[in-house]
Amino acid sequence: MKIFSKIIAMFYLAILSQNIYGQCDTPLNLTVSYNNITNESTFSWDPVGTATEYRFQLKFQWDTWTTTSAPLQEIGTETSYSFTGLATSFPFEWRVSAICNTLESSLSPTQNYTVPCPLPNGLSSTNITSTSALLHWNSFPGYSPNTAAFVIAYRILNSGAAWTPIGNSTTFSISVAGLQANTTYEWCVNTTCSFFNSAPVISQFTTAPPPCNLLAGNLEAKPPRTTITSWYGMLSVVRQITPYNIKETAMSIG
Repeated sequence: MKIFSKIIAMFYLAILSQNIYGQCDTPLNLTVSYNNITNESTFSWDPVGTATEYRFQLKFQWDTWTTTSAPLQEIGTETSYSFTGLATSFPFEWRVSAICNTLESSLSPTQNYTVPCPLPNGLSSTNITSTSALLHWNSFPGYSPNTAAFVIAYRILNSGAAWTPIGNSTTFSISVAGLQANTTYEWCVNTTCSFFNSAPVISQFTTAPPPCNLLAGNLEAKPPRTTITSWYGMLSVVRQITPYNIKETAMSIG
C-alpha cells in the first residue's frame, strides 16, 4: 500500500512540476508546403517532446483571432495539418500550440501564408486541321468558376512574335482557328485567381498540311471525249461524245 501511495505521489509531483515550471514548449520552425496537382496546403512544425496534442488555428488575414473566424483544430500528436481547396491567391494567418497533459503552451508567433494560384496541367491538342485546333487542359481540385478562370494565347513557334490572345474560359478547352497549314505553334494557358495569376504553362501542336483539293485548285478539268465515225455510202457522220452531249457532223465525199 505504501508503494502504491508513493507512485501516486510521484505522479502528482511530476504533473505539478510540469505546470509550475512551464515545461510545455511552444512549437517552432513553422513551415508550409503546397502541392499544385492536388491544391493541398500542408502546415508543419517541429515536435515538442512532452506534447500529447497540438492545436491549430487558421484564418483570413483580415479577420480577428476568434473561435468563429479561426476554429481550434485539435489534431492529436501529428506535427502537420493539411487543407485541400483553400481559396487560391487569398492571404491567411496561422498559428499552433502544444498541449502537454493538462498544460498548454503559448501560441506560436503568427505566420503569414498566401495560397498560390495553381498552374493548369495536362495540356493537349485535338481535332487538328490545317487551319484550326482544339486545346485542352486540366484544372485543380476545388476549382470554382466564381473565383478562378483561364486565359489562353498562341503564336508560331520560335517566331519571337507577341502572343495572340484566344480569350478567357471557365471550362477546360477552347478552339483556335485561322492558322497556317503545316506550321508548329506554341500555346500557353494561365489560371487567373482573385488576387493574381499563375505562371503560364506552354505546349505545342503542328497543323496538318493543306488538303489535296487546294493544291489542285488551279487545274482545269477536261472531260473525256470519244469520236466515232460512221459511213453511209458517200456520206460520213462524225459523232463526238462527251459526258455532256453528242455532237454530230455530216460530211459528203465526191
